[in-house]
Amino acid sequence: MASEEIKARIAALLRKARDAGASEAEAMAAAARAAQLMSDYGLSELEIEIEEATARLKTKGKSPRDLLWGTVARCTNTAAIMGLEWSPVITFVGRAPGPQIAEYLVVVLNRAVDREVERYRTKAEFQRRRSVATRRQACHDFTVGLVARLRGRLLEMFSASMDAGAIAQAKAVLDARFPGAQNVSLNTRKVRFGNAAQSGFAAAGRITLSHGVAGAAPRAQIGRG
Repeated sequence: MASEEIKARIAALLRKARDAGASEAEAMAAAARAAQLMSDYGLSELEIEIEEATARLKTKGKSPRDLLWGTVARCTNTAAIMGLEWSPVITFVGRAPGPQIAEYLVVVLNRAVDREVERYRTKAEFQRRRSVATRRQACHDFTVGLVARLRGRLLEMFSASMDAGAIAQAKAVLDARFPGAQNVSLNTRKVRFGNAAQSGFAAAGRITLSHGVAGAAPRAQIGRG
């Protein structure tokens, strides 16, 4: 398997081959060397162009918030895989800047969910519940409503740049890079307290979302070839 150093070297050669400032001889030499290295290591140009970014998770597929990550992948034209054995992480695979934006969104969304859940815990609606079980269920149901609206907002915000072809390419590369990966069953616990879910849905309207990395301007061509 090719090392990341080899992949980076090939990527640099491909950029050189496409550089309008390079001479014809330089571009041809770079293209020829890149082609040779890809042949030597059994790599396609798509595999070189597809990047990865990994974000830490707070849960292991057991929280309603984990439903956000598939939506994040779809919105950023990436494919995602969760690693759940020790410290849970999620890796996004796709054309830049999709993986980087997905990583950013995971951080932002996790912080937002934590903040809104903590705010909900201070409300009288929550404080009236006395048992540990009903409080835990209320937080779960609040998060369900919060996540439902956040997913809708993400899909609306990224609708102009979502590309089924780019997502399919990302999925193919992810399958090649992570053979044998298994599907994860996410949380399916039913909602018991509708008022808690409604509070979560309302809270999602307060959360500020950004298309770009670290608050950058919206991206119109995320992950397109």
